[in-house]
Amino acid sequence: MFSLVEQQEQSSLSIAAFCAENNFKLATFHYWRKKYKLGKLPNRFIPIVAPDVEEQAIRLSYPNGVNIHLSSAHISLISHLIQLV
Repeated sequence: MFSLVEQQEQSSLSIAAFCAENNFKLATFHYWRKKYKLGKLPNRFIPIVAPDVEEQAIRLSYPNGVNIHLSSAHISLISHLIQLV
């Protein structure tokens, strides 16, 4: 089907005249022409590569002897725990 769309684009005939000459329904041709045009659109997605993230354990030792060991935590939680001193 796409080859017919390409043939029509390269011809000097209108879409209606091309369809009449090739015994093709106009609505069907428009359907396949739309598919053809959509297939030629550039890909709008950009691939990204996320860096490997190493989880690091954090140990907080307070002067009162309390020790907190975090295998992983959000930075806001860690900040809050540090401010509790």
